Amino acid sequence: MRRRSAALKDEAGVYHVASRLSQEGFHATLTRVAGKASGGADVLAGLPGVYATVPIAVRTTECTPAGDCEWRVGKAALADDGGLFVALVDLKRYEALPRVWLVPSTQISGDFASRESGSNIATGVLRRS
Repeated sequence: MRRRSAALKDEAGVYHVASRLSQEGFHATLTRVAGKASGGADVLAGLPGVYATVPIAVRTTECTPAGDCEWRVGKAALADDGGLFVALVDLKRYEALPRVWLVPSTQISGDFASRESGSNIATGVLRRS
């Protein structure tokens, strides 16, 4: 199978999350402009008739056949005060429907291994095995 770019893989995850939310009865709106998320969230989700939305940052990967996964998590998800959720997507190498874990961002910060650039955390890598 041809190797896909990281940007295309990320887009596939965002559209999958929005699709699943819609199937479950939520309104899901993409916040992407020119392929980039605005304000740290890729999707805004809400219930019909409820005037509140939940911002969701989507991180996408393809786990190994053994089930080992790695997602890149940026500053926005780590510095959030609790309003942001992170959808961790495993595309399952397009052999089956993707898996999605929806996690509060406050839970992510304690579960990842960070890489530091100088004194600032640039990105973290969240692992599942």
